[in-house]
Amino acid sequence: MPALAPEPPRVFKRILELAGYECVAEDTHCWILVSGAHPAVVPKHGELIAMEIMHSTLHAARIDNETYFRFLAQAKTDCGL
Repeated sequence: MPALAPEPPRVFKRILELAGYECVAEDTHCWILVSGAHPAVVPKHGELIAMEIMHSTLHAARIDNETYFRFLAQAKTDCGL
């Protein structure tokens, strides 16, 4: 199984959207997404999302590795990467 690697902010946001999260607010610094009672804050700036943020968000979202890599492939396609 491939290892997780840092991803660009818009790709990570799209992964969460594919997992059922909805963007409910945003400002110049971040997107706020929610799924049920589970919020996720995704920073907009920087080339890549820090692994600590990715790990904690994916764990809270209960996205397993198999699902993550399936969503990652779709998110990269959706983002034109």
